[in-house]
Amino acid sequence: MSSQDIASIFGFVLFAASELVAILPIPANGILHSVVIGLKNSLKSGNSDIEMAHVLVNTQPEMTNIVTTLKGNASLTKSVQLLVQNPEIANIITGLSSNTQLQYINTLLINNPDIINTIAKSVINEIQNKQVQQEKIANQTSS
Repeated sequence: MSSQDIASIFGFVLFAASELVAILPIPANGILHSVVIGLKNSLKSGNSDIEMAHVLVNTQPEMTNIVTTLKGNASLTKSVQLLVQNPEIANIITGLSSNTQLQYINTLLINNPDIINTIAKSVINEIQNKQVQQEKIANQTSS
């Protein structure tokens, strides 16, 4: 095989590659430009929140209903923002949603905001009294 044959084959390969690059959905003028654009896009850090949201909506379509519900309800959006800022309260919400006694107490407090301070003082006094009683019992058993 002569060098002229190798050059011809190489030329045809480059021609075929340039024709294939033209049908790719890349805004490029040639192979080198395509490589440069590809490297530039791979090194650029995108908005990970948007990418994660896109993946989440594609994998869990019910998330679109949640997003739509949040968009239409300002108080629900504030509640979710509060939950995101304080993830430790998720357990409290779970407990409240499954405990009817806590729901009843919460409803009473919401409907009677003027008695919250009185109830708080009563609860604190009751806890302190129980601690004092437990200390007395512990002292009597250790004597």
